[in-house]
Amino acid sequence: MNRTRLLPLFLAFFLMLGAMPALAQTPTLDAAKEAQSAEPNTDNSETEVPKHLASPRDTLSTFLESMNRVETDRTDEAAWERIYSTLEIPKSAGSARKEVAWQLLGVFNSLGKIDPQTMTPGVDEIKTDKLKNFEFFPDNPRPAAQKIIKPALSQLGEAPSSVIIHRVDSGAWKFAGESLDQIPQLYGWISERGVRYGLDIRQRSASAWIRSMVPGSLKGRFVLGMEAWQWLGLLGLAFICVCIDLTARVLISPVAKRLVNRYLGAPDDDLLKTTVRPMGFGLGAAAFLLLVNLLGLSGMALTVLVVAARVVLVVCITWAAWMMTDLLAAAFMRRASKTDSTFDDMIIPLLRKTVKLFIVAIGLIYVADSFDIELLPLLGSLGLAGLAISFAAQDMVKNLFGGLSIFMDRPFKVGERIVYKGYDGVIEEIGFRITRMRTLTGHLVTIPNGGITNDPIENIGRRPYIRRTINVTITYDTPAEKIQQAVQIIKDILEEPGIAEPIHGRIGADEFPPRVYFNDYNAASLNIFVIYWHFPPAYWEYMEHGEKFNQRLFEEYAKAEIEFAFPTQTLYLAGDPNRPLSVGLENLNPTEGSGG
Repeated sequence: MNRTRLLPLFLAFFLMLGAMPALAQTPTLDAAKEAQSAEPNTDNSETEVPKHLASPRDTLSTFLESMNRVETDRTDEAAWERIYSTLEIPKSAGSARKEVAWQLLGVFNSLGKIDPQTMTPGVDEIKTDKLKNFEFFPDNPRPAAQKIIKPALSQLGEAPSSVIIHRVDSGAWKFAGESLDQIPQLYGWISERGVRYGLDIRQRSASAWIRSMVPGSLKGRFVLGMEAWQWLGLLGLAFICVCIDLTARVLISPVAKRLVNRYLGAPDDDLLKTTVRPMGFGLGAAAFLLLVNLLGLSGMALTVLVVAARVVLVVCITWAAWMMTDLLAAAFMRRASKTDSTFDDMIIPLLRKTVKLFIVAIGLIYVADSFDIELLPLLGSLGLAGLAISFAAQDMVKNLFGGLSIFMDRPFKVGERIVYKGYDGVIEEIGFRITRMRTLTGHLVTIPNGGITNDPIENIGRRPYIRRTINVTITYDTPAEKIQQAVQIIKDILEEPGIAEPIHGRIGADEFPPRVYFNDYNAASLNIFVIYWHFPPAYWEYMEHGEKFNQRLFEEYAKAEIEFAFPTQTLYLAGDPNRPLSVGLENLNPTEGSGG
């Protein structure tokens, strides 16, 4: 087999696994649910706070200045990083942070010109007033802020939410996650007022532009945190994903079949369909994650939808990789069945299980990441429970090392017949932890590998021959010359064509000719001992050979009028005229010392 031809398949397999991290990081907005500092400290004097986040004034100034930079250059990553640092949104939210930033800027631009110096407190003021939270909108106590806030409230009515800047555990000031969750609603409410200063963010935000094109009857009313147009958009997005799923399956199936047929041989159609199915689901989930930001969602609505889609995507990739492993293993097993070696028959199932275990482990890691679960602290918190688990897992570890010992020492192979603790059967599968044996009666026996390495095993499959011993019994009334004839008949039969060939083989340099002897007197017969060795050790060929020998022996003894003996007893009866039997009593002298 040309292994280089398999390279494209292996590359595709591992690229799909490698795509899981990138796709799993698709935007979500779990605002205010993830601490931004690993070492919380409420005493700001002991923590070095970045100057651009030292107060609400610095945070607002940093946000506005950086947004001005990305207005002219949307690829300015340094500016985006400074913007993200002002928002209490986890890094895993990805590009969703940009949508929130644009909508927050849209809120400010609809209010009017924002002056951080007069509208927010500085470092000295927060120290004097010991501030921990500052509400910028709508209840901003600063007169300069009220000049632009009051006209908006008088025109639009009560604001649906607020904009709050608060101090996080690290001491830095950021836009609070709770208020950022409500930014889409706030922007939808205040955007009806139009732009009073700066850029119309509809030129930068796709979701804002889409919302501006939606009829007014579908905006303004929220159900479960979403406007009517967003619900309709969600249904449309679901329909698009279903279409992508069906189309992908139709397009991928013939291509996959040609590739598998070319590189791996004729595939199992059912297995191929099962492998392609999760690929369509996965592409649909990926499309959902890429397009959901167009709906301008945030908060719990976005979190639920995105986390669900990310889990579906990870499960689909894991499922596809799992089935692809079965597809590759089935192809390699077909090739292995055509070789003389049985080592590949053992190693392929083991590699399949190992790869599947790795795939499931990677999948679980990314599912946990989708829920923002950190595994290392979780594992570290096990403590004594981990010690208890380690004691409980002793047998498992023992079996794992037993499996490695079997693969290194190779006391048996798949397909060989062994006898182990009274079980006689054929090895079907050798795994890391257990070995499966099918007994001659059809039962499946599961044997822990840890015990196999310590107990004796009789490997019948590796015997070089099958030895047969026979005790041919003839009757006691057989004359001496007939006894010699009986022995010679057996010797002649063992030299006949068709019978002689399998029993005149060689093992190394030692010949094993058949042996025939008149060797014993049994209780009811004369015994002729026969021994021969059948080569090769093929059991059913051995049985056919034995049947042929038995038939010839029966025929030749019948011709020579030699009778086979069987266990007999002779019973003589009193009064039988043919065999007279005298019965009487003997005079017994009483022993000395006995009474009477």
